[in-house]
Amino acid sequence: MYTAEVVITGTKADGTEKILQQETVSQYYQQENGKLRETGDQKLFFVTEFYSESAKRTVKYRVYLPQSYLTNPDKRYSSVYLLHQFNSDSESYEIDKIDQILNKEIAAGRSKDMIVVMPDSSGMSWWVNGAEPDGVKWQDMVVKDLVPHVDQKFRTIDDARYRGTSGVSMGGFGSFAIGFQYPDLFSSAASHMGAINFTPAGQNPVDIIKSYPLEALKRYSIYLDSGNEDVYKFDVPVTTLHKYLKDNNVEHYAEIRDGLHDSAFYTKSIDLSFAQHSRHFADAHVADGVLAGSLNIQNGNSNKTVAYQVTAKDGLNAYVDNIPTSPYVKNQTPDLHIPVMLELVNQATGERVAIQQDVLQARNGGVSKDGTLIIPALQDGNYSLKLKASVLDRTFTLATANYKVGGSTGGSSGDTGGSSTGGSSSGTPAVTPTAPVVTPGVGTSPGNDVNGTTTVSHEEVASALEKQTDLLIKLAEGISLVLPYDALRQIASELGSDFKSLNLKSILVASTDQNSKIASAGQRLGGQLKSAGSFISLELSATLEDGTVRQLNPTFRQPVQIKLAADAGTDHQLVGVYYWNERGEAEFKRSTWNSETGIFEAHINQLGTYSLMTFTKPFNDVQSSSWYNRAVEVMVAQHIVKGIDDTNFAPQSPVTRAEFAALLTRMLGLEETSTTPFADVSEDKWYASSVAAAYQAGIINGVSDVAFEPNRQITREQMAVMTYNVLQKLYPDESGTGNHALAGFTDGEDIQPWAQQQMSALVQLGLIKGNGKSIKPQGAATRVEAVQVLLNLMEHKRE
Repeated sequence: MYTAEVVITGTKADGTEKILQQETVSQYYQQENGKLRETGDQKLFFVTEFYSESAKRTVKYRVYLPQSYLTNPDKRYSSVYLLHQFNSDSESYEIDKIDQILNKEIAAGRSKDMIVVMPDSSGMSWWVNGAEPDGVKWQDMVVKDLVPHVDQKFRTIDDARYRGTSGVSMGGFGSFAIGFQYPDLFSSAASHMGAINFTPAGQNPVDIIKSYPLEALKRYSIYLDSGNEDVYKFDVPVTTLHKYLKDNNVEHYAEIRDGLHDSAFYTKSIDLSFAQHSRHFADAHVADGVLAGSLNIQNGNSNKTVAYQVTAKDGLNAYVDNIPTSPYVKNQTPDLHIPVMLELVNQATGERVAIQQDVLQARNGGVSKDGTLIIPALQDGNYSLKLKASVLDRTFTLATANYKVGGSTGGSSGDTGGSSTGGSSSGTPAVTPTAPVVTPGVGTSPGNDVNGTTTVSHEEVASALEKQTDLLIKLAEGISLVLPYDALRQIASELGSDFKSLNLKSILVASTDQNSKIASAGQRLGGQLKSAGSFISLELSATLEDGTVRQLNPTFRQPVQIKLAADAGTDHQLVGVYYWNERGEAEFKRSTWNSETGIFEAHINQLGTYSLMTFTKPFNDVQSSSWYNRAVEVMVAQHIVKGIDDTNFAPQSPVTRAEFAALLTRMLGLEETSTTPFADVSEDKWYASSVAAAYQAGIINGVSDVAFEPNRQITREQMAVMTYNVLQKLYPDESGTGNHALAGFTDGEDIQPWAQQQMSALVQLGLIKGNGKSIKPQGAATRVEAVQVLLNLMEHKRE
């Protein structure tokens, strides 16, 4: 890997220079025939993020990937979760060059290849769940959300015997607190100068370890250290725990050596803890014959499919886990999680044109996993089908087949794993639709078929960059993607000048696959999802000058715009754009609707699978005849508000100032941030980022310069002021005229001076209504009053 600081400067007309771009660029290269060939720009620290349902926020994390991850696509890796210190985040490990330490240890053979995951938290999280009702659940974020997310996104071994925790200071506390309380997930734990004698949220690592039956404790690999000049005296609990473990013959590594409580101390020994993790993650030596697989290429009504089956054999039970009894274990006999992958590869280019991934869970023989891959529209040529599955650290190729498109024979051949039906199929070969002409920043004629690849030439990209304009790519009727100038610049910077074209592939998700995805996702969301239009997968690649195709999976620093067509007659207020993540879950994306075209537009940061769907959820305490039913229905469909539980909405319950600020933030799709001047809005509260975003957008103010009173019930006049601020943000010309609209209310004069003009304007525009002759300015706003105001605001000027 080569890393360089890139600075691009420009000269103004007056002769002065200006820095246009400055960043650190890291590129991987491989030696091929005496030449360096670029293989990617993925840094050893891969920085990304995901949405945590437990924490109710997007969480950034870093991942260390060993260099073999790029060159050995079938290999699966053990994983370590490295938790950060107090008032810090995962970037501290990048600053302290943990990647270089790991590279050195792996190259020397003292550690095996492993994946290291470094999540962010609030900096004061202590890696526990917040005790208050609105406290952020940081521990659940790790164990319930992050671990499954990483296992889905990266090639990890999803097994407690191959997963560990590490941490420094506060992270050392978190490593032991999480590692030992979740033996179903972890079996190795390391703490560097950790606060393991602290007891946040009632969790004391020393006490947790002492509560373990000795046989269960002996399953763990345990590492702990501290400096003898640690300012927090964390050497004391190391001594205490070392004595306990030694007296009970529990193997471990404990060290107190010269040093302070600082980076210089832990970076001198973190190689030892990685090596200890590595020794614990022993090779499984999985034998042949534990799995069987078959492929069957079939003709459907409109397309071809590949049915596959993977079956566990009797020998599999030799590799299952049996977790000893402890107060913390939830499942002593977990199934093996066996990743299954069927891939379709273009033999000429090596491009993987389709993939189906699944998981077989089994402890004994006789258990099977069946699945289907829909073969997309393909260009003429030869393709390979490979069915693979992994048991712990070994990956098996279970069945293969060749698949040909075009020519006189068509069909398939090869080892289909002994499937009796096998299958050659000729018929009419799939044809890639002719790509529409693409012009930077200008609409183009759409194709008629969603499936296909649209090509954008290097010259067209260069022209858009020169003009600093957007690139609009129309894929089919009502479906298009807009790459803004910044996104194009990012892609071009990644590729350099050595490419012929960008290729945007669109694949229509089959209706059978749609139905299963939608039903499962609806259950997770607690309501009913229904398809309402486009349901497609988008993939981006680049054709290089030598003809090879390089897959691109950028996380765009500036969002790109996707446009999707809704079905005719769809209730647009209930429709949303959804992104399907790696776990098969539907993530709602805020969108806008064009009433003339019926097109929904959303800003996204990555390609993948997107769909239009309606979401409905009935509540026992919201009757269809109630005046607020429509407002609840729409705001729930737009994921702006939720029920208080799975069955009740609590329509007449009051709304707090923080809750209403969060509703406005979600409605506007504001980018959440963390900075406010309010002393009573701490970063670990669920509403902190929403309040900060609303404040920075000028929507809310505090009750003073330093206080917001987030948990105080919001009054109707306070709600009016916040709503008016949003109105001004959306429609600056709308301000109302005078206060005469309040004259008809008996309590109009009771409105505070700072709210009179705003309340009058909203009444005048029909966004807020009174109750008969009363406006109740100091009355507590209810949940249904809040959602009705939001619906009125949403519908304003939409007719």
